[in-house]
Amino acid sequence: MQRNHDEVVKMGTMLAESWGTILGSPPEMCASMIMVGLPSKLCVMSDDDALRLRSYLRVYHAIEVPVYYQVLRNDDRDPRDKNGYITGYVRISHQVYNTVDDYQKLKTAINQLLEDGKICSGLPTE
Repeated sequence: MQRNHDEVVKMGTMLAESWGTILGSPPEMCASMIMVGLPSKLCVMSDDDALRLRSYLRVYHAIEVPVYYQVLRNDDRDPRDKNGYITGYVRISHQVYNTVDDYQKLKTAINQLLEDGKICSGLPTE
């Protein structure tokens, strides 16, 4: 259990640093799952956008990861990255079968979307 916790925090931190975002909760509150903020430039603005991104990652990159939309609640305290408010999160987990390559694949897929200037509402729907 401790190994899974340590690894998911390590991988979550790696993703957050790559994307310029944050972890969705303090590491000490996580067991073997952690929320990682998605870059605001992806424009996760609804549950439909989150579902569209999840489907896109599954179909086009063979990545299975839950994606969540978080409505803004209090502008002065809502999490931000350098481009705006963070409204999308992925929930990653770590188990014995996960490898670093799994997380690198997710990092690369999101970074490629950013590089291509794509937003969730413009992603194909399978």
